[in-house]
Amino acid sequence: MSSSKFLRRARPLACLPLALILGACNQAESPAPASRTPPRESVPSAAAVPPADTVYLNGYVYTADAERTVAQAIAVREDRIVFVGSNSDARTYVGDNTRIVGLDQKMILPGLHDAHIHVLGLVQPDACDLNSEPLPLDQLSARVGDCLKQYPLVNGWLMVNQWNFAAGNAAGAGIPTLRAALDAASKSVPIFLRGNDGHHAAVNSAALARATDSRGRQVGLSATTLNSHFSGFREYIGVSADGAPNGALSEGARLLVNPPDLWGLAQMDAAQMPQIAQILAASGITSVQDAALSPALLLLFAALAENREMTFRLTAALLPDFSTYRDRKSGEIQIPRVLADLRATRDQFRGHPLIKAGAAKLFIDGVLEGNPYNDPPTLPNGAVLHPYRQPLFRVATDDAGIEFAGYVDLESEPCRSVQANPAKYAGTAQLNKFRAAHGFHPRQCEVNYGRLEHDETFVRNYMRALAQDGFAIHAHAIGDRAVRIAVANFAALRDEFGQSHIPYTIAHAQLVHPGDRKRIGALGLYVAFTFSWMTPNPPYDLLVTPFINRVKNLDDLYDPRSYMMRNAYPAQSILNAGGIIVAGSDAPVDTRDPRPFFHIAMAISRANQDGAVFNADERISIHDAIAAYTRNAAAALQQESLTGTLAAGKKADLIVLNQNIVELAERKEYAQLAATQVVTT
Repeated sequence: MSSSKFLRRARPLACLPLALILGACNQAESPAPASRTPPRESVPSAAAVPPADTVYLNGYVYTADAERTVAQAIAVREDRIVFVGSNSDARTYVGDNTRIVGLDQKMILPGLHDAHIHVLGLVQPDACDLNSEPLPLDQLSARVGDCLKQYPLVNGWLMVNQWNFAAGNAAGAGIPTLRAALDAASKSVPIFLRGNDGHHAAVNSAALARATDSRGRQVGLSATTLNSHFSGFREYIGVSADGAPNGALSEGARLLVNPPDLWGLAQMDAAQMPQIAQILAASGITSVQDAALSPALLLLFAALAENREMTFRLTAALLPDFSTYRDRKSGEIQIPRVLADLRATRDQFRGHPLIKAGAAKLFIDGVLEGNPYNDPPTLPNGAVLHPYRQPLFRVATDDAGIEFAGYVDLESEPCRSVQANPAKYAGTAQLNKFRAAHGFHPRQCEVNYGRLEHDETFVRNYMRALAQDGFAIHAHAIGDRAVRIAVANFAALRDEFGQSHIPYTIAHAQLVHPGDRKRIGALGLYVAFTFSWMTPNPPYDLLVTPFINRVKNLDDLYDPRSYMMRNAYPAQSILNAGGIIVAGSDAPVDTRDPRPFFHIAMAISRANQDGAVFNADERISIHDAIAAYTRNAAAALQQESLTGTLAAGKKADLIVLNQNIVELAERKEYAQLAATQVVTT
């Protein structure tokens, strides 16, 4: 679904005169199912309570409480809910000036919570944007060339947003690599394509030439410097058969070429900030956690709130620029300085009605996508418990673009020789001789478990410092080893500090060992899932699964017996163990549209448009999916006393839908559910 279809103002429900609406409700009341109807409470007489400002009648009011209570009516006074229950009892709150809204059995939910989103990325800036379209390299080159004519440069660079790193990018005649494609657009202007996942980039030769070493000297990124100055970044830099960089960069290697603005936030115009509120409201989202927000950018939201244009609640998971806190001599990050600044930011917004800054973000590892098109294939960098396999690929003519040609035997005699003396095979002559003799690159003999973004000592000390200061912790952990490290540290923090009321969250959890699911449950940890990623997606899965499991063909990607299929995004298993699932779109990753109902549909179906299912045992119920967007996420954002369920005394953050998503889920009408529209926020 494109984001444009949601960029409209929510439509108000019809409001009828009091006598007419009460008459209509007398004739057309439809009681909620008896098993879900809230228990009858003592309702004060009309004379005993002030009237409500608005009363919603004759609806399917899904309260999202633990009992999954469904009511008929809800009454609101100012910004608080004052009643949830039956139509007849709701009339107690009707006065002469009360606005009556007839729902005609429409569904009401609590306002949704997106617990892992990057809200500044929801708005498309006036800049070159590929909109995540999967473009072959010749078309990619042409589009970027057009952007050079259309958009101003940023400090001499062309910065391009939303490049789809995982799909498209097929080589063509005369354009074998990303570098060649971007060079065809310009060899003089440095070009930087921001991957739509926030972890990948593509650059041209002019950008590679700007790479600087650890002492700030411009030495360029080439086959020579890759083996010297930048050898520590080797696994983050794609190369061609000749050993030269092919334009593909990921993670920290992106910074080597010194782009002027890695995230694109400098292009954000303050005048565009109200669009964020409009987009969220159109999606039914009333609370968000920005999952990696620079403290300085909170001022944009403060101004939005001051102008009374901020119609959502923001929790900031603060991500400081650690490079500014490194000791000049040792290079170590000075954690006390980091905490002092985080505390100052938290205190600055303490008591703010819409903004909280009491959480912090930490990247434990990177991502699980490798790149079969590089030579040798670039391995994923997510931290895993078992070493990555070294698949052999060959270019194919089918839609997949590659075929499987087997795997390197890491225990073979050629590989043992490489492992014993890798420097012996670094030169071009030795490399070519090895490849001719054995049919693969000597670097494919590497035994690799991925990488941590920070060493374990820093992870432990930083998480402890955050916990000691009462910060909620939002930890990015993708690989099963990274998840295990997160869980072990969270367990240590619970043992030392208790603080069970402080939420600790693991974001993404793409691969989770069964033993760690049990520990997640025992600790009561939150796990933030992006549900749309839990479906079969062959172009993407080709970048992941062959490095985890042995596969022979595309069908093997979804072998239910494989480690990947049994342990990827184990949502239901985590629920069974007692863990708490929350929802996060990670927008603008994949798309700028938060599309919560699409995510809900994927959570309960785990099926793609062809009907293929990704690990059916890990599908969750519609009720658990709604809880992930409401009750659970409100607790993860430390605002469960205000939002997350529809109950008297809570804030009137609520939405009205055009259809009943519970009934659609029960009928397995997942496509229809995904198309749900928000009538009113």
